[in-house]
Amino acid sequence: MPASTNILLVRIFRISKFLHKYLGLALLLLLMWMSLSGILLNHPGIISNISVPGYLTPSRYHYKNWNRSTIVNMLFSKANPDLVFAGGREGMWISRNGGYDFESLNHSGFAGSRYYRRVNSLMLIEDISRPVLLAGTWGGLFAYDLMNEKWKAVTLLTSEGKPESNEKVVKIIRRENEIFVFTNSKIYKSNISDYLNLEQVAFSRREDEKTITLIEAFFEIHSGKAWGLPGQLIYDAAGIILFFLSLSGIFIWYLPKKQNKKLKNFISADRVKHSRFYNFLYKYHLKLGIWLAALLLIISATGFFMRPPVIALITDVGLPMKYYPAIGGDNPWKHKIRNAYYDDSNDKFVIDATDGRWESLPGQNNVFAKVESPVPVFVMGATVFESLDSLELIGSFNGIFGIDGKIKNLMTDEHQNSNEIDNLRPDKYMITGFFTTPEGGHFVSTHQHGILQVGDSKRRGRFKMPEELETDFRFPLWNYMFELHNGRIFKGMIGGFYILLVPLSALLTVLIILSGIYDWISKKVLKIKLK
Repeated sequence: MPASTNILLVRIFRISKFLHKYLGLALLLLLMWMSLSGILLNHPGIISNISVPGYLTPSRYHYKNWNRSTIVNMLFSKANPDLVFAGGREGMWISRNGGYDFESLNHSGFAGSRYYRRVNSLMLIEDISRPVLLAGTWGGLFAYDLMNEKWKAVTLLTSEGKPESNEKVVKIIRRENEIFVFTNSKIYKSNISDYLNLEQVAFSRREDEKTITLIEAFFEIHSGKAWGLPGQLIYDAAGIILFFLSLSGIFIWYLPKKQNKKLKNFISADRVKHSRFYNFLYKYHLKLGIWLAALLLIISATGFFMRPPVIALITDVGLPMKYYPAIGGDNPWKHKIRNAYYDDSNDKFVIDATDGRWESLPGQNNVFAKVESPVPVFVMGATVFESLDSLELIGSFNGIFGIDGKIKNLMTDEHQNSNEIDNLRPDKYMITGFFTTPEGGHFVSTHQHGILQVGDSKRRGRFKMPEELETDFRFPLWNYMFELHNGRIFKGMIGGFYILLVPLSALLTVLIILSGIYDWISKKVLKIKLK
């Protein structure tokens, strides 16, 4: 090797070694919490019964005026207007005085886990012999018998009549005397009087080529879900190894430091370098690091696109399924359905999915075609998706709009053009739900402000949040880990900079891995040594 080339390689090696060491030390705690939180997020069922007490949670996560999706649905009984049911992030609530005061209904057979009891949709059926309230939750479908005041978990059935494992229910829809239950992957159907026997119905997508959004693909690749449980377990192992690499890295740097007085008093730095403990850490830091380098690069690179502002680069970008290296069944709706409603004036179902808006074809309620949405839906999906009189209501984190040929912002009472609505930038009012009172008042629930009236609707002292939600606040561990993993939990400490925490740390992690690979090649292949 020419001397000039060798000098250049040595210089690059010095820079690479410096970057690997000091970037690794700077991101030490971040990489450790990312690895552990990522493992827990991959298996919500394991931690679903664990919650974090309020005093360990930043105050901005505490509830006020039913904010943070504590209520996203509210139904008033037609037979007894004083009877009101509400559901949301904190499960089910009941009011017996017209919505002025609420008490918990998270008992008598309802989902016990704070994670699984989150309610997405409600339906009150009073025109049958035993009136019932249906609640679609993250842990499946539950039925509340209004006569004996008890909940019963409803088992969803395959088309062959076999029980399904509980799925995340996103919407319950009634069409005349039929009930349709939409989960995030499937649709189930029954007569209203036979709601305990909901069977899966087939529904297809008319599309020239099966695709997946790049956002969805990156999320599935980032967690290993693209390859099912085996993929998730492999990623769990990678998370454990990343934790070891971070922990061993600090010891490899710290133990030989001559400046450490405690070590200097009884052992020399040279002896530290040759100790069994040090040699074990050093050996497997190199081996595991190079063996897992490619997988760790994939995890870090996809993580770079998980949060704003970088996620904007892959919004609305589709990837043909034939190029997507995933395994699984042939269900084109798998984990795609976010919301749905039935348009009775046109006899069609409309679905808000991760890859756009889909409508059933005329006379074919089981065949769907993709159409353009009248308004851009925020990237997290439609939280309000229904019809109100002659209006179609679409609400998400970028506002709530009534569409009847024109687009009207219901919060400002002004008309807007579709190109004025951003599907990436949250609105002042981040909509999480909508409901109507018996006297015709319209209200929305918002992420930050809680329940707000629409137009000239009057609240009249109603919708008081129970004191227990303030005094006994607890946060599901999975949600806590999610806030930690995406960096939002640090917003109170570092302000708006938190939004850059994930993409910036992911980018630096890629640099750490690449420099580590170069260091290994320099030592093991090129045999470069530093004096």
